[in-house]
Order: sequence, then C-alpha cells, then structure tokens
Amino acid sequence: MYKPRKVGEEVVKCPVCGADARLELYIHNAPIPGPVLIMTMRCPRCGYKFRDVSFIEEGGRPLRIRIRVEEPDDLNTIVFRGPRASIRVPELGIEITPGPAHQGDITTVDGILALVHDHVEPLCSSLEDPEGCRGFLRRVESFLKGVVAEPITVEIVDPEGISTVYRSKKRNYVVEPLEEPPTQPR
Repeated sequence: MYKPRKVGEEVVKCPVCGADARLELYIHNAPIPGPVLIMTMRCPRCGYKFRDVSFIEEGGRPLRIRIRVEEPDDLNTIVFRGPRASIRVPELGIEITPGPAHQGDITTVDGILALVHDHVEPLCSSLEDPEGCRGFLRRVESFLKGVVAEPITVEIVDPEGISTVYRSKKRNYVVEPLEEPPTQPR
C-alpha cells in the first residue's frame, strides 16, 4: 500500500483567527499521478482546514484521452485529470474547463457526470428554457443510474500531459499526443 512520508512540519499563523497552527508536508508516491507533495493544516482554535496537493514531476507532452462509454461498467473507469486539463462530452454538450485554482482530481466517468448534474440542477429554474435544462438533466441521470442508452465519449485534453486513465477490466480508452497544445489561462 502507498503511504505518505512526512517530510516537514512548521508552525504558522491561522489565516482566519491568527492562532498557531501546524502545517505538515508529506510526499506521496501515488500510482496515479505519481509523486505529489501534500500540505495539510488544521487550526486547533477555530477548526480552519487547509489542504493542497502539488505535482512533483512535470508531465510529458500534451495529450488527449478519449474514453468510450458503451455499457454501464464503462462508467466506473477511473480518471486522473491534471490541473490544467479540460473535459468534453460532445454527445451531451458538456465542456468543463479548469479554473486557475483547480488542482486536478481523481474520479470516475460516473463522478464527472455527477459533478455536472450537481452544478447544473440548481440553475434550471433560472434559465429561459427550464424544460430543456431538465431534459438534459434526465439524460445525465440515466447514466448515473447505470443506463447507457446511447454511447458517449469523454474526452480529456491536457496541455501538461499529466492526466491518465486507470482501468483494470478492459481498455475502453485511447491516449494520443496533441499536435497543438490548447491555450488556457494559468
């Protein structure tokens, strides 16, 4: 099993209440995405928590990963998305671009669709076409229930080449280099 190794510790001031808090630094050799530096802090007075994960190694060349979802088990495909990687699902009209504070994430295809659902659902009633929005949500909900009525492609475009897919049962994805790295604000 992979265990983080503590590499440092210092006392810092809590940004909320000013009390002394302990900042701890760990290196974790995770199978996905590789070595990372983990910083954690918890203020004993106010309970403020801080966590940050940074990549120790640079990625490779810019890449595109295409995951084909044709059956319910494909929704369990595990995805690591690098901090500058965007996600598209053309068949559903979904595009997720990272913000400047995005640190990357490890999730599943199902988790990506759940995130989309959770962000879109509260917006439906305030849109000009709330029924169209609810129709979109019903399509996403069918996938979340494990019903794959139509195949979709989840595309991850990573200008840093850090993103990867971990899948043990079958290979339902393709990784290819990008000729032109997409431009995204840092």
